[in-house]
Amino acid sequence: MGQTKLDNGHILVVDDQPEICALVQEYLSSEGHYRVSTAQDGAGMRRVMAQSPVDLVILDLILPGEDGLTLARSMREETNVGIIILSGRGEPVERIIGLEMGADDYLPKPVLPRELLARVKSVLRRAPTRTKEKQAPARSKARFAGWTLDLSSRELCSPSGKEVELTTGEFDLLAAFINNPNQVRPATGCSISPATGKPGRKTGRSTSRSGGSGTSWRTARNDHR
Repeated sequence: MGQTKLDNGHILVVDDQPEICALVQEYLSSEGHYRVSTAQDGAGMRRVMAQSPVDLVILDLILPGEDGLTLARSMREETNVGIIILSGRGEPVERIIGLEMGADDYLPKPVLPRELLARVKSVLRRAPTRTKEKQAPARSKARFAGWTLDLSSRELCSPSGKEVELTTGEFDLLAAFINNPNQVRPATGCSISPATGKPGRKTGRSTSRSGGSGTSWRTARNDHR
């Protein structure tokens, strides 16, 4: 696992081909003045990220153990790090899936070094805004449109005070919306109608809102590999 120490940001290259890692590391450190670390698989990637904050991950799709799509989805669920997929798989469907998994950009191999550097700069320009976003603090109890959700006991009470049973998936979806208000979030779960007080299944794209008079929840697309 190699590393160069410069000041323009920390980039992690994850590729099972050492020669690719070395070439990208040398170019980005010399031309972009970035600190560049390398790893050959998901375990190595996590070790680097645990040791030092990373601003951007350049990720291959074909890796030993966990593949790049799985790692991209995991990173996007857990962090706001920038992700550029750099892969020999250049078919449109592969690009679409990679972007759906949370990548900020997708480049097929072989790639011109100057283009890679330009894409890196573009993603990093967006990164400061994204990383400075503050999540709403988690609450133990939330109230909306007469409903009460207790995040500790996992209980939902209707405006009349009646407890409404929730599946694990339904509770997790509601908790995610409560703790991340005013955000469009991909998820799979339920909707609850304040008019009927009954959970129901829906699909679609939606913005979650909590704490207002017009409370609504809807699910978004399923993840696809």
